[in-house]
Amino acid sequence: MTAMEDRSLEELRSAIAERMGRCVLVLQQYEILLKRLLAHHEYAGPVDALAGYRANREEHFSDQTLGQLVKQFTKRVLRPSTDNMDEFSIDGSPQETLDSFVQIRQSIGVAEEHHEALCSDLQSLVDLRNRLVHHFLEEFPDHDSEGCHAAIRFLDEALDKVRRKHQQLTNWAKSFDQARRDLVDLMQTPGLDDFVKYGIVAGQETNWPNTTIVSALREVERHLGVDGWTNLEMAIGLIRSYPLELTPKKYECSSWRQVLHESKLFLTERRPAASGVGRETWYRSKAAN
Repeated sequence: MTAMEDRSLEELRSAIAERMGRCVLVLQQYEILLKRLLAHHEYAGPVDALAGYRANREEHFSDQTLGQLVKQFTKRVLRPSTDNMDEFSIDGSPQETLDSFVQIRQSIGVAEEHHEALCSDLQSLVDLRNRLVHHFLEEFPDHDSEGCHAAIRFLDEALDKVRRKHQQLTNWAKSFDQARRDLVDLMQTPGLDDFVKYGIVAGQETNWPNTTIVSALREVERHLGVDGWTNLEMAIGLIRSYPLELTPKKYECSSWRQVLHESKLFLTERRPAASGVGRETWYRSKAAN
């Protein structure tokens, strides 16, 4: 007879309570960590509103169950490596406002053939938690030593599983934290401000389709275009009202007409001015190839 088998019923029940407490404690740690990871894995919105966005996400996940959290984690964070990111559900876009706007999402890419198995494994953790909290005594009655020994064996296996899953989640969270620190370091890189705001890199040829000034000209077309053509002076007036100051000089051009010419993305034509004095420039985007 082993030492465990020789213990009294009360001692066995105490051993069960101790193991159950450890399981529940690690599960609670897992749930807290999962809430933090979900709340912080993405940011989207105007720069001056990011703090509020983070607080709202923390509040959103604060009262969700482990099952709800795992479901969102497997949908939003744990993704097949071939999956395309869906759009952020945030009102207002940088194309609409041309204000300082940030979109960041972290995810865990998993090979297609392993994704379903990993999701099932996480769901099994939810099932284990529900089994422990809601059905444990039904499955493992503690009125005799046989039931107690079975319960202890089950709890030892359960504790091993929840500890392994907690360590897995901890490793994911650490990698996300490190990625955010790396991003902060990147943001200190000289010249990054011009790249983020204006779409240009010092010392490199201008990639016109990705520049902010071209985006602005195209955005204005949608608002001021007449039969597909837009008056350049009117476009300039609207762009100057944007929070971000956009000037041809930033792109080493002497005029807006030169921007249109250098980008090779627009057609232009000169028309008599509406005032009857002089001529004015109209432009339209070229058809996509």
